[in-house]
Amino acid sequence: MPNKDTVWELVDILSVGTETNEADKTLTVNAPLPAETGGAGRLRAAEVISKSITMPHDSSQSVEASQLNDLCSMELLHEAALVDGLHRRYKKDLIYTNIGNSVLLSINPCKQVSELYSSVEPYLSSNVTTTDGQNERTPHVFTVADHALNQLAQSQRHSNKHHLHNQSILVSGESGAGKTEASKYILHFLVEADRLAQVAADQKKNLNSAFAALTTSTKRGPAKNSMAALLPSSTTIFEAFSHAKTLHNNNSSRFGKYMRLQYSAENRLISAYTETFLLEKSRLISIGTNERNFHVFYALLNTANGLNGAGKFFAVWFIMLFVLDFASYLPLSLC
Repeated sequence: MPNKDTVWELVDILSVGTETNEADKTLTVNAPLPAETGGAGRLRAAEVISKSITMPHDSSQSVEASQLNDLCSMELLHEAALVDGLHRRYKKDLIYTNIGNSVLLSINPCKQVSELYSSVEPYLSSNVTTTDGQNERTPHVFTVADHALNQLAQSQRHSNKHHLHNQSILVSGESGAGKTEASKYILHFLVEADRLAQVAADQKKNLNSAFAALTTSTKRGPAKNSMAALLPSSTTIFEAFSHAKTLHNNNSSRFGKYMRLQYSAENRLISAYTETFLLEKSRLISIGTNERNFHVFYALLNTANGLNGAGKFFAVWFIMLFVLDFASYLPLSLC
């Protein structure tokens, strides 16, 4: 039945009214008192409600939250059961839930979840255990990235090496939903998977060399100027020129981003290209109350304060030359 705090709540039906018209039927129900209010194990007083405002119980609502990995496994796909399942998973820090094979639903935990992104290796296709021939894939943003990478590899194996099937990952959601972080974790997975593939190739190539076998490790970091090292760091620059503090999000993306990664015929990452669109240019001269301009202006001003000597001279010169016209707009938000 509807609940003003949790949207929907599970209740027990004590009795059904005798009304002839199904639309007018009433139900006498009660529900557990919230544990956080000291009501654990006790029931709320019975109340009479209209049957028309309720939704039927789904068997998934009796399943442990950790087992509800795919919403498509539910028998009754209605709002109450969906919200209940997502809410129970969220309370256990299970922020990812599958919707079939191609859609992943993510809820921003607004905190750091321990061990959630500590390693990419458990999510690589080669490390996933199977049951009855079916992959047991844990809902995770890494799993989505691995699926795209795996599909690319399959197209390379089953078709002309020069005609691979492109793969796309769309990250969508409202402001503050976690799109920027999700995109960075996808990029992190693809870069790390490519690094591990290179390490494996090196080990195979040098299999007969005892020295190479001892000195080659999966813990080896990427070369300083390699694609694996440069790609993740590039996101910081994009955020500086395109992200800003808003009422809902301290690091809100104010533009759309299309990132294209290019792979060789051997399925190795060789280049990357990023295209931006719909940048919120009006933010330069018009900022809402308690919001801020793009991060880069505050970073430049703050950097000048921490420098001395020639470094400070050039920083101040740069700010006066390029940023001074905008500096008068920064206090407009009173933030």
